[in-house]
Amino acid sequence: MKNTLKYLFLLCLISIVEPMFSHGTVIWPPSRIYNCYNNPSTSVCQPCGDAIYNWMGVLQPDTDYGKHQVYVPDGQIASGGNGGGVDFGCLDALTTDWASTTVDHGYIDVKWQNTAPHKTEYYKVYITPLNWDPTMPLKWNDLIGIGHRGKGPAESFTIIRSFIPDSYVGKRAALISVWQRDFNDSHEAFYSVSDILVSGSDGGDGGDGDGGGDPSDCNDISPWNVNNVYWGGDSVNYLNTVYKAKWWTKGDKPTDYSGTYDVWENKGSCESRISENGDQTRSFSLVKCISSTINNEMIIKYHVDMPKKLTMTVRNLSNQILITEFSNKPTLPGEYEEYIIPGNISPGIYLCVLEDEIGVLKSLKIVVKK
Repeated sequence: MKNTLKYLFLLCLISIVEPMFSHGTVIWPPSRIYNCYNNPSTSVCQPCGDAIYNWMGVLQPDTDYGKHQVYVPDGQIASGGNGGGVDFGCLDALTTDWASTTVDHGYIDVKWQNTAPHKTEYYKVYITPLNWDPTMPLKWNDLIGIGHRGKGPAESFTIIRSFIPDSYVGKRAALISVWQRDFNDSHEAFYSVSDILVSGSDGGDGGDGDGGGDPSDCNDISPWNVNNVYWGGDSVNYLNTVYKAKWWTKGDKPTDYSGTYDVWENKGSCESRISENGDQTRSFSLVKCISSTINNEMIIKYHVDMPKKLTMTVRNLSNQILITEFSNKPTLPGEYEEYIIPGNISPGIYLCVLEDEIGVLKSLKIVVKK
């Protein structure tokens, strides 16, 4: 009898502890399941019942190399297609009652908490279209990619820097986040939906215009912010000095972490940039960067005031180069227009970048639609 009771106790203990090792969800902006875990008595969360205690378990055990649209049908994205053995169907409820988190437009750091960390194949963050209606099912083909991180180690917390266009100001939207485990370990994937309301305050976007500006006080480079995430290649202005990130960083003050083996590289004072570059930083500019759904191409217009050697690239929001249209191309003064076929680039937000031979960058954001 004692052994039977002991066995039953162990089974009960396992059933309680195992969900704690499930895996993860987005805690900022909080996902629907995470909101329900913290506020279970709300009318929209009550139908979830005990599923809220497995808030880190919205998953598909095998996506066959990330075939999310196959294993998670339209209308079941928030529940992850109920692939993990727990009924999360309540998360797919078509209602405006889901609690929304107010966020700024521009860059946003989407944060996953992983109770059982694993190596990662990728994280992806999507946003619903401008005309999204929360009473209609979420559909994969409607989503716009706004953030991405590639292969990475096992982490208890992971941040995916994403970007919300200023056209979303004042609108309600949903962020859909996918965590795909490293294919060498498992084809398991996790899903998260966060309801948001986009505010009109300055979120550090920097606008959708030319990334140049007057270099006399480093206006072309954003000031360092302790709360921002920076990726390798990002530049900041701190105490009238330019620093360039060597790898991912957050909260590391450039003056304290700019040694040989530290994350920041000191690129010199703003004054030295003026003496080296002079008026050359103003000698070219990006005028327009748009996506044409009619011809399935990007249209990029730029202006050159003096002879330059220019490089044109298209990059993702992590500053990774996806397309190189031309490199170190001798260019005479004049107005120019380029037409780029984006190829296999997925719908989402990208950067058109024009760079000269001394490293001066001009950039514009572009939304690639399906």
